Amino acid sequence: MIKIRLFIALFMLFCISTSQAQVIEKVVGITPVAYTRTTSNRDDALRLYNYILNAMQQTNRLKVIDRPLGGKHVVAELSEQTNSSHALGNVVKQGKQLGADYVFFTQVNTANVLTIKTKEGELKGYEGNLSIFVRVLSVETGEVVSTSVITPKGVTPVEGALEETLKLDANASKVGNIFDVGGLSDSPEEALRKSMEKMETQIRVFVDETFPLEMLIAKIEEVEHGKKTQTEVFILGGKLTGLRTGDNLIIKEIVERHIKEKIYHDEVERGKLKVIRVSQDLVVCKITDDSDLVLSIYEQKPDMLKVIFIPKSDVFGFGFTKGKK
Repeated sequence: MIKIRLFIALFMLFCISTSQAQVIEKVVGITPVAYTRTTSNRDDALRLYNYILNAMQQTNRLKVIDRPLGGKHVVAELSEQTNSSHALGNVVKQGKQLGADYVFFTQVNTANVLTIKTKEGELKGYEGNLSIFVRVLSVETGEVVSTSVITPKGVTPVEGALEETLKLDANASKVGNIFDVGGLSDSPEEALRKSMEKMETQIRVFVDETFPLEMLIAKIEEVEHGKKTQTEVFILGGKLTGLRTGDNLIIKEIVERHIKEKIYHDEVERGKLKVIRVSQDLVVCKITDDSDLVLSIYEQKPDMLKVIFIPKSDVFGFGFTKGKK
């Protein structure tokens, strides 16, 4: 009986702590992975979709709508004559009906295996050759939020909206480094699987940069430290946020812009924060830039402020540069 009561108490404490985390959640719909007959096949596209889904769900700040987006003209093998704008327009329309904030669209550029041989012609092994183009669309405006070419070695930002997205073929794999990293595989299936596993890390990099951690401010107050006072910002959630001492954050104000009888939300940077300690329930920060401006806005309209954390990739493109533990 004592063990049962203890379990219930711990469970309730966990639920309370989780509910206190003021992380702003975004709803993202994922379209089935698109491909052409020359770039991939249905089974590989489905496996790749699962890696993308897993990378997005691990962020713990995205609500993912799984597989309802996109018609048969996007799901099936696409001909090179498919109209990109028309197809993506239909996807955005479906996203609105499902309540998504964003749509995550993926196109396979290349998904094949290279046979590696010695000079004498003996088989050494197999190497994955994998490259995808990703595009994130805003459901509210239909505009492109972010585009990149992703490979097992890294993420290459793509300038512009690439109107001919669905016309990309194997030639697009020349963008960035497409070859697998690490040793050779004993079979073609293993080589492609290893490439997809390594690409999941790069997909997570892209997702974290496109959908950064966003939180609400719980409180701002002057705190005494001996003879000095310091303006401190408190964020609920504590260790659940994943933030660490030394992390740098950005404060943004959500400004409403009235343009042609329609309201648009503009995010304007107002200041910067540094995490000074993380407890079980709270993240405590100090304002490092534009303290007076931040306090002024907070006093007038606290609900229009939010805090953003964008992790930085390391020099090799893997993992993130974080603060001290």
